[in-house]
Amino acid sequence: MYRFILAILTTLNIIAFSSKAHSEGVLDVINANHQDMAFDTQRHMPAGTGVFSPYSLFCSLSMVYQGASAKTSDAMQKTMHLTLTHKSLPIAIKKWQKQLELIPNLYVSNSVWVEQEFSILPEYQNILQEKYLAKIQPLDFSDSALAAETINSHVAEKTKGTITNLLEKSDLNEKTRLVLVNTVYYQNNWLNPFTRTTNADFTNDRGIKNPTCMMEKTESCSYMENELFQLALFPLEDTRMSMLVILPKQIRGFGQVEKLLTSGYLKDCLSKVSEKSLHINLPKFSITQKIDFNPILKEMGMGIAFTDNADFSGITGIPNLCIDKVVQQVVFECSEKGLKASAATGISMGLTCLPGFEEPSIEFNANHPFLFFLIDHTQKILFAGKMRSVEKCLTK
Repeated sequence: MYRFILAILTTLNIIAFSSKAHSEGVLDVINANHQDMAFDTQRHMPAGTGVFSPYSLFCSLSMVYQGASAKTSDAMQKTMHLTLTHKSLPIAIKKWQKQLELIPNLYVSNSVWVEQEFSILPEYQNILQEKYLAKIQPLDFSDSALAAETINSHVAEKTKGTITNLLEKSDLNEKTRLVLVNTVYYQNNWLNPFTRTTNADFTNDRGIKNPTCMMEKTESCSYMENELFQLALFPLEDTRMSMLVILPKQIRGFGQVEKLLTSGYLKDCLSKVSEKSLHINLPKFSITQKIDFNPILKEMGMGIAFTDNADFSGITGIPNLCIDKVVQQVVFECSEKGLKASAATGISMGLTCLPGFEEPSIEFNANHPFLFFLIDHTQKILFAGKMRSVEKCLTK
């Protein structure tokens, strides 16, 4: 049975969608599905500061899910919180892709690299081409170094040089049959740049203080609060995009707030926002991270997809493929001028043994652990992160 490496590199540097995404139907459903997977995945991530791209992971796994059958399909559906069918999912994905094309400074692409002597079902190939808008091209995986270099060069080009080494030579071997690549890159300035920086302490959830560069400004933002946290949306120049920050009121309240998050809870919170003048203090930071999603996805219920019992017969016609590795690389930079973010998700598969008015400014002082998200105006979660300590993500 064959292993294919879906280097689904979703280098996400931000993603946005047109107002048509508010339409009822599959877009509303897929929004909720991917949000719930995003929050569930974030709760399974390692403790500490980190960031990943829920959109990249969801889209990548969706391409794999299209070929899943039987118990493997059921397990992926549960893990991805999918309520869409195999037929309706690619329709929703295509609408996402088309909406992204309308956003300035946003670059998204899908490509599929197939071993020269390997065949995939015409039906599966058509879905990838027509719904995921993927370009399919042959590649000789017998020279793993050259194959990795070819794919990495493609990724580097699509991500403006931010992701240059997603795949290692060792990620490809004589059993590799397929590599699916999704890239997303976005960069934009704040609608209103931060006006000054100061040196201040960031207190982590263990009560330990670390000095950091804190950016400061006063701005009118969409805002709400309750007894547990403050929530604010910091707009970018393209106001369809914003950074959502959820700041617990208690330094040690991070875990309690994180457990609350679901698509329904987020929708309820965002329905309560109103324009408020905020005096904002936010750390300047840069995070580069590579994440092995194998243990996370297995813990979330997708274990069968990694075993010889996996059934991806929707790809080849017979159950001869299983997922080998799911890896994502992310770069997220938050500075006085704006945001830049990129992500790459790689899934390798191979032989089995047989996705207002004036009023006093409200203090929004993010000098202790908080959650942050990069979202569009239809609440797609492109990036999700935890800032629990600034020790490893300081910028000068």
